[in-house]
Amino acid sequence: MVVASAAQTAAAPSPKAGGTCTQVGLHVRVNGTELVCVKKGKKRIWRVVQQAGGTSGSGGGSAGTGLPDLATLTAHRSDVLPIDIANASSVAPFLGVRSQMPHKGMHVNFQGVGPFATALDPTAYPAVRAVADGVVSSVEPLRQMGSHQAYGFNLVIGRQGNDDITLNYSLEPFVMEPSSGYYTNFLKVRNGQQVKKGDVLGYLYVPPGQTSGTHLHFHMNVGQAMGAPTIFTPAAVAQLQSRFGDPGGVENGVPLPACIGYKVDAGENPLGTGAIDCLN
Repeated sequence: MVVASAAQTAAAPSPKAGGTCTQVGLHVRVNGTELVCVKKGKKRIWRVVQQAGGTSGSGGGSAGTGLPDLATLTAHRSDVLPIDIANASSVAPFLGVRSQMPHKGMHVNFQGVGPFATALDPTAYPAVRAVADGVVSSVEPLRQMGSHQAYGFNLVIGRQGNDDITLNYSLEPFVMEPSSGYYTNFLKVRNGQQVKKGDVLGYLYVPPGQTSGTHLHFHMNVGQAMGAPTIFTPAAVAQLQSRFGDPGGVENGVPLPACIGYKVDAGENPLGTGAIDCLN
């Protein structure tokens, strides 16, 4: 589901549950089963996030049935952003492999903007929203990310052939969890839950005094292919681009153009239109 600060396709040819992996936070899908690389003791191993057939964690639910295909989603783009950006410090698009600093995910950064409220009130923090109707296919209340811990979920919003179209939300405060089970209070959905566009899925915890790192990571998967989330209206893209800045939203000191995917290659372009410098 979620990536460490820079998600990439895993290099291992045949990942399997319990097998070794290289980078904490990497996600792959093998024969319909989603695996994430986690740290266990001194080792890094693959752990099952979502079982084949759409179940995940405890309970899960089937996903993909009766949902629109990619052509329908892109013909009816979303005007809802994945997180409230009123207090964001900056935004960065999905940075393709041909960019100067590739990063497989759009970031909405909240660096040096806290504190929002008391730690006991999740609703005071930035709301994370469903950008389209869909089914929550996995919820992860705690993810080991090496030097920090995160939480998040996957939202299946469509079906392309035999593949789910999944939006990955990784909520990364960039600190260790303040106390056991703390992030559970910031998650408002469960495995298998159907949601509507605009519904609040959770809240991003912004630690008091945090000066770097805190962000929402957001990308789209079509099957195993991790790509730019190309489902937003021009107005929504412009709203995001108005906040492009460091880190990730500038190149050579100049804000990037209004793109969801910047200098992506063919494998990072869910639309199947090949490599492109500015993908929307």
